[in-house]
Amino acid sequence: MRQTLHMATIICYGTLFALSAFLMNGCGQSPQPVKTGKTEAEPVAAAQAVIPVKGMTCTGCENSLRLTLAAIPGIQAATPNHQTASAEIAFDANQIQLEQIVAAINEKTDFEASATELKTEN
Repeated sequence: MRQTLHMATIICYGTLFALSAFLMNGCGQSPQPVKTGKTEAEPVAAAQAVIPVKGMTCTGCENSLRLTLAAIPGIQAATPNHQTASAEIAFDANQIQLEQIVAAINEKTDFEASATELKTEN
């Protein structure tokens, strides 16, 4: 019985050794580049805007708006501030337009964003 257990242990360790050597050294082939089907990425058109947002009363409101904006493709960063009643937003102008961001805030939250007093930087 002990010999069988000892042999099983040796086989198990041998298998683990061989597997780890294979994983560390690979299978002897050099890695091939992954083909994604995309030829070249479109450059990012970085833009920033400060959007007036009414209805935020606390940091919980800021967090809610930040999470909502983070889920929208093209928005890179959002910093809402309930004290200034605004949200500073960094976005890719190739993916989303400012009017779409304002519309998303008005449709997806209980806050009211205004497109009339926008401050933008490109």
